[in-house]
Amino acid sequence: MTILEVNNLSVHFKNGKKKMCLIQNIGFSIRRGECLGLIGESGSGKSMTMKGLLGLLEPSFQVTGQVVLNQKDWMAQKPSLKREIMAKEIGIVLQNPMNSFDPLMRIDRQMKDYMKHYKKLSRSQMHQWLLRLLEGVNIKQGDEVLKKYPHQLSGGMLQRIMIAIAMALEPALIIADEPTTAIDTKSQKEVIQLLQTIKAKGQAGILFISHDLGVVSALADSIVLLHQGKVVEKGLCQDFMKAPASSYGKELLECKLKIGGENHATRSC
Repeated sequence: MTILEVNNLSVHFKNGKKKMCLIQNIGFSIRRGECLGLIGESGSGKSMTMKGLLGLLEPSFQVTGQVVLNQKDWMAQKPSLKREIMAKEIGIVLQNPMNSFDPLMRIDRQMKDYMKHYKKLSRSQMHQWLLRLLEGVNIKQGDEVLKKYPHQLSGGMLQRIMIAIAMALEPALIIADEPTTAIDTKSQKEVIQLLQTIKAKGQAGILFISHDLGVVSALADSIVLLHQGKVVEKGLCQDFMKAPASSYGKELLECKLKIGGENHATRSC
């Protein structure tokens, strides 16, 4: 079943009478249990595409095209309904987990404040549910972790908590925007393994946004390669990693192999 379908998505920036095209006619689809890697170097338009399809851009940006989320015409929804649908059907994992949490609040308070809008549970039931969520992302000492402030936990631990929150309401789609960029190599591996498990169970479709080809190759079934806001290549991930069809794709892969080695990602490309 197709979870997300994007057709001819374009984003323009309006400055008076002038319009600048930032994203041009992007299209792709994601099925439940599949991962699509939206790739390209920094500034290629990956995050702009995500914000455009979710409706998160300021009014000075004009978004056109078609976005169908779980068989619903996303672009036609009212903003209030979009927020409700997004909370229940889309789980989002962002780039820097330390910036995603309130530094002055314990983890349990932050998780409870979010969850209570969607789950009507007693205090005891909520606590047990949070423990199960943490256990689901391989955090065994849940009671201790819930009592901590964000600065007392590693970036990798916070990222796993973000994944737990993202999966809490059993969304149809997970959007992970550079989720491994700000964490160490060991934590990167743990995050990728968690996303692989989610994919293998068919729990959700995954839109994985990254410039890191090594990480993408470990998770994605297919890729869409962006350059200057345009799609320059799309297809199966394994085919792209073996022999990119575009000259830009070849340059990126050669850069990865030259600097990072065949089995290692690089942050320089």
